[in-house]
Amino acid sequence: MVIVDTIYGFLGSGKTTFITHILREWGKEERIVVLVNEFGDVGIDGSLLAGYGRKVVELPSGCICCSLQADFKRQLIEIRNLYQPDRVLVEPSGVASITQIEAILGLEAVDSMISERHNIVVIDAKTFMEYYKANSFFVSTQLRRAHLAILNKCDLVERRIVSMAANLIVSIKPEVYVIPTSYCRVNWDEYTNILRLSEKFSLQENFGPYNSSHEDTHEDHDHSHFNGQSIGLGYQSIGRDLGSHFFRHDCLVSVFQDMLEKGAKMGEIVRAKGIFLTEKGWELIEVASGVMSFQKIQEARTSKIAVIGKGLNQEFILAAFEGCSRG
Repeated sequence: MVIVDTIYGFLGSGKTTFITHILREWGKEERIVVLVNEFGDVGIDGSLLAGYGRKVVELPSGCICCSLQADFKRQLIEIRNLYQPDRVLVEPSGVASITQIEAILGLEAVDSMISERHNIVVIDAKTFMEYYKANSFFVSTQLRRAHLAILNKCDLVERRIVSMAANLIVSIKPEVYVIPTSYCRVNWDEYTNILRLSEKFSLQENFGPYNSSHEDTHEDHDHSHFNGQSIGLGYQSIGRDLGSHFFRHDCLVSVFQDMLEKGAKMGEIVRAKGIFLTEKGWELIEVASGVMSFQKIQEARTSKIAVIGKGLNQEFILAAFEGCSRG
């Protein structure tokens, strides 16, 4: 029997950061396998997580709650049979529907091998209120299914904003445990104890007026298509493997900074993430919540970029990154 923790949340909320903490610091006494789902042919999160000595299984090029349902079920069964893990961490894409994922986990062939199921939603404190106003039905549905809510990036906002966000979360799901934090730092004992306590709340009893057959039709999931890629809530996705070239750090920083400017030629960038080999070594550079950041990472096989947004100018974006290449 295996524990399955589904760690979900909107784009850039901190899901991968949270899983990194589990792999690097918290869950050393457990055999953990990570199942990562990303849109597009280029998987960046899987590359980042693979450097921590645990097995990482990637499901790119689709959504596990829509086009990849059969693959998701098959991979879960294979993971159990091949690796015999104590815990599987599922990281769906930032627009995946948790009720669809629950439906797959509840199938007899999967549910029979699971001892505990936990839903952990990671929330960006800086963008949560705005995102809720724009997508209140989707956000409410996601929160109603959560055992634990990690309210991340609290260092980027005033204390009153943190309180407003926490109060809204609890008003939607009174039973949920909310942990305010920064950089997704959570005590491992606190994390596991909260999930253990949350087992007394039945997920089925907390459906309220909602049900999965209504919430998660393909139309409700609102997929649009762009260059062969699809992503929910009207967003578009660009991904590219940039090969083994060297890149100039300052040039890359300039490109990511340009993404933060409204009305830029690139389009409306919601999330951008790339791993690059530069003169400083291997780096992760990303844009999330209107903030750019970069950090050193372990060696990767190739440089990659993934961009999500609306009205994306693919040719312009890719040309900007290729212009930073040193050949």
